[in-house]
Amino acid sequence: MLLNKDRRRVQEWDTKWPSLCPECNKELIAKRGEIVIWHWAHYPGHGGQGCGGPETAWHLRWKELHHEAGWEIEKAVIVDDQNYRLDAFKDGIIREFVHSLDDSYFPKDAALCKKYGDSLWLFDGVKFARHYRRPCSQGAGMRRLLKAKALDFYNKLGGYVHSRHKLWRMWKDNVWYPPRDLYADDLYKMVAHFYAKPPYTVVPAGDPRLHYLDDFYDDDDIKEAQQDVRDDDIEDAQLSTCGAATIKEG
Repeated sequence: MLLNKDRRRVQEWDTKWPSLCPECNKELIAKRGEIVIWHWAHYPGHGGQGCGGPETAWHLRWKELHHEAGWEIEKAVIVDDQNYRLDAFKDGIIREFVHSLDDSYFPKDAALCKKYGDSLWLFDGVKFARHYRRPCSQGAGMRRLLKAKALDFYNKLGGYVHSRHKLWRMWKDNVWYPPRDLYADDLYKMVAHFYAKPPYTVVPAGDPRLHYLDDFYDDDDIKEAQQDVRDDDIEDAQLSTCGAATIKEG
């Protein structure tokens, strides 16, 4: 998390006083590393059930950009007697940043839409993109951008996909194009600054360790990527077989 119970960031913290979690009220650790944005974390095994898990550098960076742009981040709200914490909120507009796929997103989205009218979900395209995605033969589109499970979540939640320096929105049938609407305007500005400067002061720009933004994944992610490649090979083989059968029948 970026903000503690007093709504202060690590760099704003007066070390004379303990920093507490806004959810469970337990003491937090100030993470002042050289790679990931400075943030708060629980002591191992001390986080409460509603505190959420560790956040990736991608997630923290998006919250930081919105915080700098005047959005209220990590906002606590109650809808239908349920407690939710919003990644970013401003003038009734909600943005949620997705790096993991959790079924709890669906009731959360329904509740937020009921109270606020809409919520926008931004998916981590580096995490969820297929390795064998292909550009469209014409125009600036991309085919088969998302993995199957991520695509299912996107179809239910909507929103955009952030993949490196671009935003994507699905047109139809897993065909994607950069969005052209008012909702994307300020997001495009943030995307332009996403890699523009490292939000840290210890590691100089150009240091190879800053590639964490593309490679901030664990062994399970690597195994998933390898399985994705195998699934793509199977699908391509099936498409080739169907194509050959069609030609033969013709």
